[in-house]
Amino acid sequence: MDKNIRSCCYNQQCNFSTGYNKCFGTSVYQFELTVTDNSGATGKDTMQVTVNPAPNKIPTANAGADITITLPTNSTILNGIGTDIDGTITNYQWTKYRSCYYNR
Repeated sequence: MDKNIRSCCYNQQCNFSTGYNKCFGTSVYQFELTVTDNSGATGKDTMQVTVNPAPNKIPTANAGADITITLPTNSTILNGIGTDIDGTITNYQWTKYRSCYYNR
């Protein structure tokens, strides 16, 4: 029975067959370990490391403070901002989703 490992080599092999972008998608790395004993016999084994991208964090929208206007003024300026800590805001869209009329 051999008792001495004489050398060890760790070889990384990249597998880009997953079809994902290596910077923004899942990356798969394969490693091969080769060991050699004092009699020159070698053994090999491989393993795989899968690296998943960080999950996308949702952007933050801030529509600004509430505004009150008094007729005959019939317009105002809406000032809102958006931030994205892991990306870029590509679109801003204002949508009127509710109107309430009060009779006094």
